[in-house]
Amino acid sequence: KESISYALAENQEVFDWYLNVAGWPRARLAKVSSGVDLSRLLPGPRPNGLVDKYGIDAGELVVGFSGRFSDEKAPDVFVEVANLCRNREDVRFVVTGAGPLTELISRKVEALPTGIRFEFAGLVDDVDQYLALYDVLILPSRFDGRPLVVMEALACGVPVIASDVGGLPDLVSDGKNGFLVPPADAK
Repeated sequence: KESISYALAENQEVFDWYLNVAGWPRARLAKVSSGVDLSRLLPGPRPNGLVDKYGIDAGELVVGFSGRFSDEKAPDVFVEVANLCRNREDVRFVVTGAGPLTELISRKVEALPTGIRFEFAGLVDDVDQYLALYDVLILPSRFDGRPLVVMEALACGVPVIASDVGGLPDLVSDGKNGFLVPPADAK
């Protein structure tokens, strides 16, 4: 702390930690938010290529998860959300990403009951296209910072259901551009 003259926090939770736990003087702290390219990420129609690839009907609700397959992001909870919606024929789940839990998530998806419409896209180069495909993004994180994917989804006009942790309350205004829910709670 003595050799660093200034600290930057990306969200209020980190700012409060610096101030209240680490004991940084307020004068040596700043909250600096990150952002996304709004000329590239715009609301628009579902990409025809992905609609055709997955055979998505116009009336289906497409629920997505895009991110790192790691414990903090809780992709396993996203799979459980799909399981809880197993009787909904009008919902399609799509997941993109990779990480240390890839094999586990793949096995959980394979173990879902038949009839659940779940697309496991894995690591993709065109995440923007997937975000445009989603009607809602779910991020059920156990803990998190300020996830870029949430900012990208919101820029695309996609509402977000996210855990009420970390910097997510700075991004998601409960009931306006999405909903904040308890961390890692599929229900």
